[in-house]
Amino acid sequence: MTAVAVTLGSVTISRSAGIILRKTIAVQLASTKLEEISSINPSSLNDTYDSLELGLYVEGNEFSRTVNITVNADGSRTAEVSVSSQSGSIEPVTLDQTFTSWGSA
Repeated sequence: MTAVAVTLGSVTISRSAGIILRKTIAVQLASTKLEEISSINPSSLNDTYDSLELGLYVEGNEFSRTVNITVNADGSRTAEVSVSSQSGSIEPVTLDQTFTSWGSA
């Protein structure tokens, strides 16, 4: 009975570690893309920067990444980056940032 409990505990810990790893990688992939987008002049950001990247492999895990750029009514741009794991069940990670035009107050 004790051996079964130890085995079940080990499986649970292993699954949790995998989920944490995939979640951490997804956040890193989203953050990296937002940093890349932030180096672009905001006035040139538009839906031509929208993208879908499939087959991103990190540490044996497969991810997909979606970028959606929205031009807001005030001229600012919002970049939304969503990353999903294809290798295991985690909720998609979505990060966004709004950029004002350079020189705007």
